[in-house]
Amino acid sequence: MADQNLDIKKLTNGLYEKDSNGVWRNVFDGTPYNGRGFENGVQVEEIIVEETFTGIEGSLADPVDGSSTSNDTVVLKPPTHARPRVNKGKVGAPVGETIRYPSSYPITAGTDYVSIDFYQYQPPFGNRPGESTVVESDDEDVTGQLYQNYNHSVGDNALTKRADGYKSILLFMPEDVNTQYGANWGGVGVGIGQANVASMIGTKTQINKLGDMWSSSSNALTGGAVQSGFGVAKDLMNLTMGGSLTTDQLLSSVSGRIINPNVELMYEAPELRGFNLNFKMMPRDPQEAKDIFSICQTLKRAMLPSWGGVMKGDDLNGSFLTLPKIASVKFMTGNNLNKYVTQYKPCAITNVSINYTPDGSYATYQDGSPVATLLSVQFKELKLVFEQEVPLSDVPVATY
Repeated sequence: MADQNLDIKKLTNGLYEKDSNGVWRNVFDGTPYNGRGFENGVQVEEIIVEETFTGIEGSLADPVDGSSTSNDTVVLKPPTHARPRVNKGKVGAPVGETIRYPSSYPITAGTDYVSIDFYQYQPPFGNRPGESTVVESDDEDVTGQLYQNYNHSVGDNALTKRADGYKSILLFMPEDVNTQYGANWGGVGVGIGQANVASMIGTKTQINKLGDMWSSSSNALTGGAVQSGFGVAKDLMNLTMGGSLTTDQLLSSVSGRIINPNVELMYEAPELRGFNLNFKMMPRDPQEAKDIFSICQTLKRAMLPSWGGVMKGDDLNGSFLTLPKIASVKFMTGNNLNKYVTQYKPCAITNVSINYTPDGSYATYQDGSPVATLLSVQFKELKLVFEQEVPLSDVPVATY
């Protein structure tokens, strides 16, 4: 597709905007865009753009692929699976829609910071009154419709309903930025007989060795009968004579043996990720003190449920509570996601802690604002992260 009017703002994820003279300029330092087909911010030749964004959750963080097939072609590669998306509350957002600390520190293309946006909670198996949760299938995606159904309610690309009245928060990078991945593995005792039958079901045991398998299973049954006998004796002894003797203890004291636990480590489930962010804020003027207060108020309010709930076709009903807001936390560099720091899917706020005496003593300015405030916020992801969402890449890319 030949295009004489490329949207450079879209291609660069908001890094360049067109001024009143029709020149594409960097939003931070005003330098003109001199990419392929452009001179001093003005397009001078046609550029063929092949737009192929068909992924589940598109991101324009790094759309331009350097390995183009020709000198005049820019190829936009599709992300195969879910990718983080830039928050709306980034640099360049209207001043009235953001709260910043520090408010006077300039944010440039190389500045790292935390961006927090707030959205209405979308039920995973239903929809809020008057809202649709229709999900379009993508036959070419190897994960299929079930994967899309899992992510469609609060995936990065599904965050469309901003929380009314909530401003975006921009904060400096804290000192304790980290990420953890967890998995639940548990030891399971599989008896010898059970192991043999399981091997047969899983076709691990060859057909010509079924006789040996049943022979060992017969031995296992004999062993099971012995275990049952010792178990009954143990229960009778504990009941009539008192004590807490176990079957293994009785068996070992009589025969010098214990039951073979035959333990296997089995995978049970992944864990939802959680993380903490701690910000120590010290206002340098009355406006920053107000900004710190607003930031704390916003996070406190966002984690609390609303009294009453609206069901379909009904008015506000005090028998219900409306769920709290969800937060989209992104680690940014300028107007782009930081490619080196792990990003997170939409999160619930599980704890907000505000310490007005972080230095050990209470001190305020004349207007009563604290000299220092330590804000600690705990987040927990609403969705699991899967292997396909963490690509193997030698080139830094923003991922979960």
